[in-house]
Amino acid sequence: MKPSITIGLLGGNEFTEGCLAADTIILGKTNKKQPNIVILPTANVHHPDIAAHNGIQYFSHLGHSACSIMVTNRQEADTPALFDKLSDCDLLYLPGGEPQHLYQSLKNTALIESISNRGHQGMVIAGSSAGAMVMGELLKNPSLGTWEFGLGLIPNLGVIPHHEHADYVETHEQLVETVFNEHSNTVVYGISIESGCVITGDQVTVIGHDNLIAYRKSGYSEYTVNEQLSL
Repeated sequence: MKPSITIGLLGGNEFTEGCLAADTIILGKTNKKQPNIVILPTANVHHPDIAAHNGIQYFSHLGHSACSIMVTNRQEADTPALFDKLSDCDLLYLPGGEPQHLYQSLKNTALIESISNRGHQGMVIAGSSAGAMVMGELLKNPSLGTWEFGLGLIPNLGVIPHHEHADYVETHEQLVETVFNEHSNTVVYGISIESGCVITGDQVTVIGHDNLIAYRKSGYSEYTVNEQLSL
């Protein structure tokens, strides 16, 4: 059996001071004092260069060096020479943007296969907002309000970012109609900006500043920062 991948999920506002608490936990999962950090800004359709620059500058201010993989579309995601930096990457970070573009660019490509393989070899993967959304088995299409299949790095999970002002009862009612009637075993995590969780296998730890909301067909539960739960 392959080792479990460690994945960090954040609800948004990445590469800002407010994410320091969460990112410190994620960085610690690499077990490296000076991890090799790579930014994959594919989700930022219009300015991936700015997203990459922001990530590199952010980690530099934390005393870490980082670089980027400038894969911006599906064709580039099937060009292994463009992402050879993954070979010694300890932390791969996917910032936010447009989730459908990110998903369509990565699904069934050499890049997502390489990401999965390196994850099973110990590379930590982190995603914020759109970068977090695509990790699960189910992915919400914000423009349509529907749920489809995601990249599936985390089975039986869907992710709703930017969840800090959500009405939990209303969200659960919507999920019963759009997700749970067809996928009864799925759990959907609502995560706030600068907050989220780290998942290894079926073990989950809440990180950041705000609660994690776990929606299931039967209802929803709130988990506080540092609390551990099973996926």
